[in-house]
Amino acid sequence: ALTPRQRTAFEFIAAYIEATGSAPTIVEVRAALGNKSKGSTHRIVSAIVDRGYLKRLPRQARALALV
Repeated sequence: ALTPRQRTAFEFIAAYIEATGSAPTIVEVRAALGNKSKGSTHRIVSAIVDRGYLKRLPRQARALALV
């Protein structure tokens, strides 16, 4: 299960992918969450990937995909 913060990030990422066809950047996720740090945003996204809700695509920019 995702934490509330991870759930908010996942919902933003999923909506962004559906609307644009590509994943948001870490900076865009950071802005959507109101985080001040890219590092904390990266940890949130990594936790979502570790829990199996997203997967990383190798050797690509904006390399996230919905599972």
